[in-house]
Amino acid sequence: MPIRKIFHASDVHEDVDAFRGFTNFASAQGADALVVSGDWSLLPCRRDDYRSLLAQRSFVQERPQLITSLDRGMVSLLAKHGPGRGLDAVAAAVQQEGVAQAYKVVFPEVAQRRLRRAHQEYMVPLLRQMYDMVCEPGIPVVGVGGNYDPLMADILGESDVHARKRDVAGFRWRGYSGGNANPGYVGVLEDFGITSHFDESELEDVMIRAYIDDKREQPAAPVLWVIHNPPLFVTDALGMEGGGHGGSPLLLQQLLRPSLVPRKGKRVLFCGHIHEAGPHGNAAIFQDRQLYESVVPSQYGAGSFRCMPGVGAVQTSRGEVIPVINSGNLGRFDIKNFPSPAELADRRWSPDRSLLQTVHAFDFGTFSRVDMRDDGSIEQVVQYSLMDKSALGGRSVGKVRELRTVPGKFFTF
Repeated sequence: MPIRKIFHASDVHEDVDAFRGFTNFASAQGADALVVSGDWSLLPCRRDDYRSLLAQRSFVQERPQLITSLDRGMVSLLAKHGPGRGLDAVAAAVQQEGVAQAYKVVFPEVAQRRLRRAHQEYMVPLLRQMYDMVCEPGIPVVGVGGNYDPLMADILGESDVHARKRDVAGFRWRGYSGGNANPGYVGVLEDFGITSHFDESELEDVMIRAYIDDKREQPAAPVLWVIHNPPLFVTDALGMEGGGHGGSPLLLQQLLRPSLVPRKGKRVLFCGHIHEAGPHGNAAIFQDRQLYESVVPSQYGAGSFRCMPGVGAVQTSRGEVIPVINSGNLGRFDIKNFPSPAELADRRWSPDRSLLQTVHAFDFGTFSRVDMRDDGSIEQVVQYSLMDKSALGGRSVGKVRELRTVPGKFFTF
């Protein structure tokens, strides 16, 4: 049975040097397809655009009114943090949780329009440049946007598989964009409708409709999904302070649902978003052991899962195994400082030199080669890095080196 080489990268974050290294290496290795599962952008607007935005914040609504106006998040926040704990507790929750629509309370419509225009002028041309780069080798490309990106249909064209299908390299590809968590400087763009919004109910609808469509057409090819956000518990372990998991509960439930098991071929999921769960494996869950296995908590469905840096697998109650590939962050990436909605609503807050300065820097440079048979089964996953750790600070792009090979038997329980 012939083997197809699928090269996967995610979270490019505007790192043109790393992206070129990935595409050149994949081309030299005879790739059959290039898959990019989102976060092409890093700082979706220029620093001056953000400073201009902050200068236009409105004080028509004072802090208590700001907090009580967040009706979409109030019920869950109060349930989580408890009633009667005061506005400060809820304000802290808003800062931590990043409640949707919060920034709309702070900034007038004129400020939102200016930021949309700034994003179009700055980010869209750069996204087009990166897409042209990945297309240069002439290898079929499949991609979606991440939480840092706008919806990518106008940029990726037929390569975009967000909420639609494409048949490439002998497989049927489907996808979904966006991520379930954002830092403030991205959250404000999501609230303004500039970047992708991750809607679990919409994702559920997309996956159910895809199943109905594929059941009607009965495609011979396996169905491969490209979804920026990983499923809960599987390649989603957070390595920053606090730890925990950043995956989607709904996506896990959809993978486990027996009614969604296709009758032909296998399913494979390509994702990203959680950098710490990628091949560098710097999440706390991997510090004591390379392999982590567990039964899925019953509230999410019946099944089990296993994961190690950059790869995972979900087994349903019917014995189907869905491999999950999270190639981490190809591009150089850091979390930047940005005020919360509660801080912005406080007249005493003012920007200082710490605005958009690095809070946390990540290892980078990882991508994967997935050697796949025609039926969707995986022969092996080879993980690579092009981060030059010998350079000062370890933040330079160097030669591609192999990190590890994960054999196909990892995906059998």
